[in-house]
Amino acid sequence: MLISIIIPTFNRADQLNRTLFSLVELKTPKHLFEIIIVDNGSTDKTKEVIEKYINQNKGFTIKYFYDDIPGLLTGRHRGAKEAKGEILTFIDDDILVSETWLNTIYSVMSSRVDIGFLTGPNLPLYESYPPTWLNYFWSNHQYGKTCGWLSLLDFGNEIKEISPNYVWGLNFTVRKNVFQQLGGFHPDNISKEFQHFQGDGETGLTLKAIEQSIKVYISRCFCVSSNAFFKINL
Repeated sequence: MLISIIIPTFNRADQLNRTLFSLVELKTPKHLFEIIIVDNGSTDKTKEVIEKYINQNKGFTIKYFYDDIPGLLTGRHRGAKEAKGEILTFIDDDILVSETWLNTIYSVMSSRVDIGFLTGPNLPLYESYPPTWLNYFWSNHQYGKTCGWLSLLDFGNEIKEISPNYVWGLNFTVRKNVFQQLGGFHPDNISKEFQHFQGDGETGLTLKAIEQSIKVYISRCFCVSSNAFFKINL
C-alpha cells in the first residue's frame, strides 16, 4: 500500500521548509509513501526549497507541480490527480508531524479496510508557556476538546470512531477510491473574482461521508500546527 502525502502551498517557503524537514525525518520506510507538493503560483523561494529537498533526499519520492489556479482545494485536487497511492493524506504547508505519524496511518489503514477516513490529534506548537487565556478558546466535546479558531483538536490517544466532520484539512487521510466516490472537495478558500463559486470545502466531503455511513477514525497520528505559533514535545 502506497500513501500519497499532498501539500498545497502558496508563498510560504519558510513554513514549507520546516514541514518538509519533518517529513524526511519520518521513521516510515521510504518506499511506502510519496510526497506531492502543489505550488499554487508562488513568487517567493518555494520552488527552490522543494528542489533542495528533492536533490538532497534521493531515497524519497518527492514530486513538484506548479499550478497557478488559485485556491487551496485546487491544489488538493491536482495533488490527488497526480497521486499514485491508494491512500491520500492531505496536510497544510505549515505543520510538523511526529516521527511515527505515518507509521500509524499505514498500520490503521492497511489493517482496517472498513475505515474510509482517518485523522489524529492536531496540537499547537508552543514556543513559550501558553497563557491562561488560551484555555477559553478550547471547547469541551464528547470526544475530547477542540479549538476551531486555530484548527486544533485533541481527542486523546485511543483509536476510536468519530464523526467525519472532525477530519480537518491539516491532518486529513482518506482512501483514494472513497475520495473519488464522494466527488472530492467543493471549492473553498478562493480568490475574490471566483467567490461566486465558493463552496463548503472539506466539510462538504465529510457531510457526504455521513450520508453514506463511511467509517471515520481518530488515532495516534500526531501533527502540530504552527498556525498557533506554539511549540509542543510529542
